[in-house]
Amino acid sequence: MKITKEEDYGILLIQALLYPGGKSYISLSEISQKYKLSEFFLKRVANKIKKAGLIKSKEGVKGGYILSKAPSSISYGEVLHAISGPIDISPSCNECGKKICHQKMVWQNINETITNLLDSIKIKNSI
Repeated sequence: MKITKEEDYGILLIQALLYPGGKSYISLSEISQKYKLSEFFLKRVANKIKKAGLIKSKEGVKGGYILSKAPSSISYGEVLHAISGPIDISPSCNECGKKICHQKMVWQNINETITNLLDSIKIKNSI
């Protein structure tokens, strides 16, 4: 499993929204300048995270983005899932045609363990 650039931007965006204490909106241009990120790419990531309900936005001069959940309740797994869908590291394992495939069960257990770990680590507690 490798974290994509989009997922990395998503984690960084959530972390950037933690620092003002969650009380004021921050513009993507401010975040992109501070962290030297592409604002266009950051907007695409923000839209996915917003659709998942982790952040909300407000237009206008004092607009921008803000967390829509308590920082201590947002996990790494939740952010990754918002951007890329369910975590699945298991290889495509349908070739053998067996009803019970031990190799597939092993990969499913590993996948579940990684998912549970990522869901248990909260962004606020990891900084």
